[in-house]
Amino acid sequence: MWIVMCTAMIGVLYVIIFAIITVKSPDIIPQHRRGNISIAIGNSFIVVPLLIFEVLLANRLDGDNHFKYTAITVPLFVSLITMICLSFGSKGGNQWWFGMRKDFCQFLLGVCPFLQEYGNISYSLHKNRQNQEESTTQTTTDTAKKYKLPDVSKVVVPVISIETPD
Repeated sequence: MWIVMCTAMIGVLYVIIFAIITVKSPDIIPQHRRGNISIAIGNSFIVVPLLIFEVLLANRLDGDNHFKYTAITVPLFVSLITMICLSFGSKGGNQWWFGMRKDFCQFLLGVCPFLQEYGNISYSLHKNRQNQEESTTQTTTDTAKKYKLPDVSKVVVPVISIETPD
């Protein structure tokens, strides 16, 4: 854990130095300057309290100090509140998880169809399809009488072979 926190501190120092350089540079757009400064402040308010929390907790567990655990967790709460506040101002994230190329719920229900059957749900992102289905129920019942429609309730699971090369 110490290695991770030291790496995070090096990252914070890098971001702070980069923000100082961009503030002093006349060629940078003011919007980019403000963005770099806010990133440096945000990272500082996340990483430094986490490091303080880790040091206080390690000292408490070693018996070097006798602070209450509620006092020790205050820097952790500061860091978590900072993360929550920074999440409100963030842009929309990447909806593709690890290159899956589809929504996570659709991927999960496609790979594990028993979840859909167990939950007795049908998951669809398009709500307009329900309105269209209600308006065309009369025409589909007429065509269903004339023609036999294929069974669409059959579950098809893609075969994923582990032995395929990357």
